[in-house]
Formats: sequence, C-alpha cells, structure tokens
Amino acid sequence: MAKAIFLSDELSATFVARPPEDDVEDDVEDEVEDRVEDEVEDRVEDEVEDRVEDKVEDRVEDKVEDRVEDKVEDRVEDKVESEVEHGVERDVEDDVEDRVDGDVADDFDAGSREDDAKADRRAGRGEDDATHGRHDRKSDRDAYDDEKKEERDRRRGHASHGEREAAHDHHEFAVMRTIEGRRELAIADELLILVPRTMAAPLRARIAADRAVAAVSDTELRLLDRTLLRVRSRTGASIADLRRRLAARLPEGGQIDLNHVYRPQQMRASGKGVADRAAATGSPDAGLPPAAFAPMLGLPQRGLRFAGVPIGIVDSAAQRSHPCLQGRSFAERHFIPDGKQVSHDHATMMLSILLARPECGIRGLFEEADVSLAAVFFDTPDYGPLTTAEALVSAIDWLVRRKVRVMVLALAGPANRLLESAVRAAAERGIVLIAAAGNGGPQAPPAYPAAWPETLAITALDRQGRVYAHAGRGPHIDFSAPGVGVRVARTGDGSQLRPASGTSLACAFAGAAIAWWLSEEEPDMSLPGANNMPDVKLRGRLAPLIVRLRSAALDLPPAGRDPDSGHGLLRLPALPASGP
Repeated sequence: MAKAIFLSDELSATFVARPPEDDVEDDVEDEVEDRVEDEVEDRVEDEVEDRVEDKVEDRVEDKVEDRVEDKVEDRVEDKVESEVEHGVERDVEDDVEDRVDGDVADDFDAGSREDDAKADRRAGRGEDDATHGRHDRKSDRDAYDDEKKEERDRRRGHASHGEREAAHDHHEFAVMRTIEGRRELAIADELLILVPRTMAAPLRARIAADRAVAAVSDTELRLLDRTLLRVRSRTGASIADLRRRLAARLPEGGQIDLNHVYRPQQMRASGKGVADRAAATGSPDAGLPPAAFAPMLGLPQRGLRFAGVPIGIVDSAAQRSHPCLQGRSFAERHFIPDGKQVSHDHATMMLSILLARPECGIRGLFEEADVSLAAVFFDTPDYGPLTTAEALVSAIDWLVRRKVRVMVLALAGPANRLLESAVRAAAERGIVLIAAAGNGGPQAPPAYPAAWPETLAITALDRQGRVYAHAGRGPHIDFSAPGVGVRVARTGDGSQLRPASGTSLACAFAGAAIAWWLSEEEPDMSLPGANNMPDVKLRGRLAPLIVRLRSAALDLPPAGRDPDSGHGLLRLPALPASGP
C-alpha cells in the first residue's frame, strides 16, 4: 500500500516560489565564468612562459657568444703575438749570437786555459795534468758549440734529439732554454704552479678546459699550505708564451715557473782532481777518511755517539747494503718519478761521511745520528743524476714535517720561484739550511739554492786550507769546510772506497758539525743588533747563528770575508764548561 507523502505549507511554498528560468541562468553564468577564468589563466601562463623563455635564451646566447668571441680573440692574439715575437727574437738572437759566438768561444778557451793553469798551481799539478785540463776544456767547448746549435735549431722549429725523446718522456731529458734573456736548464714543456689550497679546485677546472695545457701531477704541501701542480704543454707551443698566459690568470698568491733541473755537486769520476788522480795511479795520497777531517771543524776525531738534533739530507737514494752503511739506521723516502732509474751513489757517499762503520775501512764522524734522507735524484743516460724543482719542493716539505733542525742541500741549479718559497718557509721555522756553492768554477754564476740568503752557502777546502779549484765563488759564500780528497763509500764498479772532492762533501761536514753543536748548546738566536750588520742583512732567523759561527771561524787569506772562502773555515764555537 503506497505511503502518502505530506508536505508542510511552508515547504510547499518554497519549492513552488522558485521558477525554473533562474536555475538555467545560474548554470549559464557559472559556465561562462569558468570558461573565462580558464582562458585568462591559459593566456597569462603562455605569455609569462614565452617572456621567460625569450629572456633565458637571449641571456644564454649572449653569454655563449661572449665566451666564444673571447676564446677566439685570445687564441688569435696569442698565436699572432707568438709568431711575431718568435720571428723577431729568432732574427735578432741569431744575428747577435752569430756575431759574438766567435768572441765568446775565444774567451771561453782563453779563460779556461787560465783557470786550468791557476788550478794546477794551487793543487800542485804537473805539466801532464795541465794538458789533460786543456783536453777537458776542448770537450767543454765542443759541448758549448753543440748546445748553441741545438738552441738555434729549436727556435727555428727543429727539435733536438733530447727534445724528441722528451716528447715521449718529459722527465727523462732536460733542455736548455732561453727564457726572458736567461739560459735555463729545465724539463721540456713543463711548468710548475703553486696556489693557495682554497684556489686549487677552480684552477684545476680552468686547466681541464684549456686545450693548450694538461695537468700532470698534483701535490698538497703542508709547509706552504699550498697546492703544487705540474702541467705540460699539449701543443708544443712556446713554453715562455704559455707561462705568461697562465701567469695572467693565476689567483692572488699564486706562483708559476719552469720545472728546473738540479744536479748533485760532487766531482765526476773523470780523473780530475788530486785525490781521484792519485787513486787512479796508485799513489799513497788516495784520500783520508772523514774522521781525519774532524779536527779542522773542532770536532773530536774518534766517533761521537751522537743522538742529537735531527738532520735532513736532500740527495739520491742510499745503498743500505754497502759495507759502510750496513746496520746504520736512517729514515728514507723517495720523491722520484715512477719508472725512473734510482740513483744511489751520491747519498751513499754523503752518509758515509756521517755514519761509516770503521769495519768498512773508513770511520765516519758519528756512531749514530738521527738522519732523514729525501731521495730525489734519478739517473739519465745523457745528463747523469738529475732532479727537478718539483721533487725538491716536495722533499723539503717532508723534511720539515720530520722536524729536522739542519737540512743539507748538496745540489745546485738555477733560481726557481717555487723552490725559493719552500726554502724561505723552512728557514722561517728555524731550520738551518746548508747549500753547496757549486762546482762550476770561479767564473760560474751563483748557484741556487746557495745564493739565496736563507741558506748557508758552503765551499770546499783541501787539508792545507786551500779552496777547491772548481768551486763556485761570489759574495754569497758564507763558510768553508773540508771537501777535497775525502775517502768515502762509493757504488758501482771498482773499489767500494774511493776518494772524492766537491762542495757536496763540504756540506756534509758543515751540516754534521752544526747539528752536533746545536745538540750540545742551544745558541742565543736573539743577539741584539745582528740583523743590522751589513753582511748579514736579510738573513732573518739565521742572522744570529751566522754571527756566532763567524766569531769562531778561522779566517783564511785574504783577511776578512772574501768571495772564495766566505768568513773562512767553519769551526764550532767553544762550548761552555760543564761543571767545576
């Protein structure tokens, strides 16, 4: 049965009162409003997107065009400048060199004969030795002529044999380059860059984007709080041009220089010199053991039981199996490129001066010592033992972290900005740096690092107090030490004990003596007025030490400091009396 539905009068009136036309109008208005809103929103969004896209595209295109134009302009300018400079330099240098080569060669021969004659008179050589010296100088003259020819060929675009080999292995051969008027021996086509650590990442990115240069190695240096990068030219372009271009883009505090080459400073086994010649002919004068020279320095002749201040030596690797070094303890770390033939002779010789066991036939200065050896030299077929500025900076950084007090740098080469920064930083930490005067002869230019004021430049003397005939000279020489006719441990064929001479040996004696002195007495490093003395200016923390050593040195003729022997023979200051 259907149910009846009843509506109240009020509700019935409500339903009946609203006509159907109103509902239709509401629906239409709603639909119109929705469509209008949708269309307006769509148009606004489209217009905004179009404007944003236009602006972004315009900006991107502008930036791309600017960068492309800048790169093209830079490359064109570099190429044009390089070609013009090379053409002018080649023409001018060839003309000048051709004019002066004859005069230089004549002067070279004349000066060489005079130097040989002086050296013969000083060392007591005979007529046969003077003749031998002239033959050696003739070989030097031939090498000089070959070097000049190679340099001219290089400027004309012809690669020398060494440079062709360097294209395969840049650490195997060095080349002599003329950079800003200076002749410098450096690794072919390489540059070193030193920048603050915080700026290293952006620089790496710029190098990675540069088609002309490739990053080869990357080393963090705690001593300098810097990053050291080695880069190489990819295109074979002028290394001088590349250096100028990269230098202009370095961040503040950055430095750039060639990867210069350095050599150890011992006399080559060529028969030259009193001691080597005597050994070769069987003469009784075959050199004296290291301990025999100790009294010259004010050290006891019999081995000192020494466990004093740490000594750092930057040199070759050492032959630990040598009878003179067996059982001797020293730390050793290599800074030699992978695949290179490690050199052992020079450090074996140097360490035998300090530590040789009497059972091997010679006695060193000490029975024990705290020695850290940074091995940097590698053998090359054409140049003998070499190392690079990159290896030296890394080695100094390691020895500073080893907390050495004395550092021996028995090597020589050209000035290098990055190496100078490392030497200065080590000196500022109170380390005494001993550097070889070099064996280039009296007319040679100052050798580095010895010529920097942060080092003690040491030359060599014989037993009679005469300066080594082949030692470098100059106002930078500080002191002299024994270094001629010393019987030392050697590697290779023949006798394991042979005499040697050179400013390297003098550095070993000087470094050992100063280390022993510092272990016995802590010198007053705050002497009033030391930095105001004319001949110790710019020496920083080293100045008071020089004053103390100078007061104890044995002056050699002529009186006073001179460019041959410096302040004279290094002798240790008298130690204070220990007790009544």
